[in-house]
Amino acid sequence: MGLNYRTIFRAFGAAVFIVGAAMFIPALVSLFFNEYAVSGGFTVCAVIITGAAALVVKLTGSRLRFEMKPRDAIAAVTLCWFASSLLGAAPYMVCGVTYSAADAFFESASGFTTTGATCFAELEDLPRGILLWRSLTGWLGGLEIIALTLGILPVYASNQLSVQFESSVLLSERYLPKSGGISRLFYTIYFGFTILLSICYLFGGMNFFDALTHSMGVVSTSGFSNYDIGASSFNSGFINWITSAAMLFAAMNFTLYYRLFTGRRRLILKDEELRSYLALFACTSVLIAVSLISTNAADASNTPVQDLELAVFEAAATLSTTGMRNADYTLWPPFCQMILLSLMAAGGCSASPAGGLKIVRGLIVFKLIRRNISRRLHPNAFVSIKLDGKPVPSDVSAAVAGHAMLYASALLLGTLFVSIGETDHMTAFGSVISCLGNIGSGFSQDGAFASYASSPWAIKLFLSFLMIAGRLELTTALLVFTRQFWSNDR
Repeated sequence: MGLNYRTIFRAFGAAVFIVGAAMFIPALVSLFFNEYAVSGGFTVCAVIITGAAALVVKLTGSRLRFEMKPRDAIAAVTLCWFASSLLGAAPYMVCGVTYSAADAFFESASGFTTTGATCFAELEDLPRGILLWRSLTGWLGGLEIIALTLGILPVYASNQLSVQFESSVLLSERYLPKSGGISRLFYTIYFGFTILLSICYLFGGMNFFDALTHSMGVVSTSGFSNYDIGASSFNSGFINWITSAAMLFAAMNFTLYYRLFTGRRRLILKDEELRSYLALFACTSVLIAVSLISTNAADASNTPVQDLELAVFEAAATLSTTGMRNADYTLWPPFCQMILLSLMAAGGCSASPAGGLKIVRGLIVFKLIRRNISRRLHPNAFVSIKLDGKPVPSDVSAAVAGHAMLYASALLLGTLFVSIGETDHMTAFGSVISCLGNIGSGFSQDGAFASYASSPWAIKLFLSFLMIAGRLELTTALLVFTRQFWSNDR
């Protein structure tokens, strides 16, 4: 059986319509701030895109159904993410903030994949409508991830397909009933989290615009800021601590919130992935803080509490893959930098907007290594891999090990390619791990707050592809380039 193109394009049309409709929001905001040219640019883009999307939906059928087979879902999701990134780039060029197609696509892909990297060197000079659109693309990207991993795919696709998709639904399905209606609860949590964080930021001294855009960046783990120096521009301990906590919560498994709101609170702390996530965060925060305090590397005038504040913020931003920065960690001791680099690879929890390899995969890989060691000592012993006390199927553990190897290979080959256009190996590796893991900030020779403005256009396009491939979980992204995927015999 071949692909169901009617269903695929129906889903594509719906996704594109949402992107186009969202453009009316910055159009209105730009009008409020007297940015008439920007408002007109967004309005033109919104009208054209929503009109074209409505036509696609009309031609493929008025009722939107998700009767998808695994290959249909893979094709639809891949098409939607590339289309969102392409169409989301239009306002940047139409509004005149950049005339480089590579820059516009990079910025759009960075938003929708919740990466948070940027090509703009002077964020404070951008129009308010553009700043809002950047944060809105990240927020919509996070919402799309929640919809896919906790709504559409577990219900309409096979369990094997869920293994391949973003956020490791393979292990989150333990907590969810087989009903698409469950996604409404997660939408409510996502919206509520955004509103609550915005209110906290208002109490912390932010204006309404900054509070809204930064809360969208944190909740979605995109980490977009309106300022070149990120959260440090506010110089507020209250904002730093609130942001650190919010970043940690945003990268937790969203199915745990389902437990919280359905009276199963006692089971939350029994989750092995969550315990490992929090333990890793606590240990790395303490190690970084001790290093900063003992070396005075952050600021000689800092108190131990301020150094701890910086350590907690940077560890939370890196582990959650939010990438919102409060200090230039490239000036810190190499020990601190290596800890942060390790956290970039680890990533957040499964079934969350966070990127990276994911904590649950790291746990399974660690248990595979431990099992291999045990088998060397006791060749005849049967050692099963368990997570939360339940056996992990062999095909799942094999898929996780394969993904880990693919991830490492992508880092190596990606660094090799990017090094062609970069002047030092650390900048090249930092760019690749940042974009592939959907983190945003890397290890640039110009500092942690540096943008990708000076990178060659070919490198920007390659990094944009890495962002989308990382968000689609590598295997899924590569699958669509195989002949077997498009064969009608499958």
